[in-house]
Amino acid sequence: MGRSTSFRFLGVWFNLNLSQKFVVDQLRTECRFFATTIKHKLLTDNQLLYLYNHVLIPKLEFRAQTTSVPLRQCDQIEAPIKRLFKNKTGLMSTTPDVALYLPGSYNFTKLYSLLQKSHISNLAKNLNSSSQIGSILRLRLRQLQQMLWIPYNPTSLRDWSPWMKLMSFKKDFLANTLHSASLINIFFSPEHSISEYTIANGSLPLFDILDKPDYIKYTPHLKKKHVIFLSQLLLGDGSFLARWDELALTLPFKKCSASQKWFEALKKKLNLQSPSHRLVNPVSVNRLHIPAPIPNNYNAHARTKDWVAFDDSHDNIIYGRIASRKASKHQVTLVHWI
Repeated sequence: MGRSTSFRFLGVWFNLNLSQKFVVDQLRTECRFFATTIKHKLLTDNQLLYLYNHVLIPKLEFRAQTTSVPLRQCDQIEAPIKRLFKNKTGLMSTTPDVALYLPGSYNFTKLYSLLQKSHISNLAKNLNSSSQIGSILRLRLRQLQQMLWIPYNPTSLRDWSPWMKLMSFKKDFLANTLHSASLINIFFSPEHSISEYTIANGSLPLFDILDKPDYIKYTPHLKKKHVIFLSQLLLGDGSFLARWDELALTLPFKKCSASQKWFEALKKKLNLQSPSHRLVNPVSVNRLHIPAPIPNNYNAHARTKDWVAFDDSHDNIIYGRIASRKASKHQVTLVHWI
């Protein structure tokens, strides 16, 4: 079976490419067939409304229970039914659709609202379930968090607009359901805070610092470098941003000849003092989250008198120059100034 081939499981259709086209075409076909079948039947408005709300709508809801259908597509899918209903009831074709949906009017079921309600209800039920489906859903949340590259649960997000143009977002049913719920102010956890981080040992997420379009664009590069917090890029007490060539001493990635674009965008956003890279606006950061430099192994057999720096027992940095070496004992003698 090919990745683009749809298959049926327990009455619901899926495919490995996560394409929605097959299910959307099914919904469109169901509505057209329904409209064609009753087009020449002598039905009152109440009879037609009953058939739509209690016969066709449940069938559409079942077929789309794992498919997010955008508002525009839902309107296109139910368009033949609305035209037929207006024609049968003697309404003008230019009558606004909202007149059909009003409770004081015909109380016509809006397909998009029905699917939105169904998907959000099922998500809330499964999130609070202790069964296997609840465990699978929580695992999917972790996968979604990894895709978004944020340090907290995706249910804490309030604005999904930065990701809406990404194909990975459009194909993700869970992300679409959380976004749909946020549009009507339904949330499944409090807004994110430091206590809500699910990734430890980090402060100041880059997602909250960089402009959202920049962060989305550079997410693949940040994933590759395993960088998610600003604290990973700071030095000392957190007052300085490390230079690009210095990051190889604190983070486990190879030194590059030129800094990457995400790093340059971060430097502009932080408004650093030049040339020290001191942060103009100090940030509150846990010093334990700032990585310690990886010590360089010295060459005991070298004859050069290198300059070195080290921490003493009082956490002071002492600078000195190698005066002599004892290769057999792996010792050096330093000359330093206080």
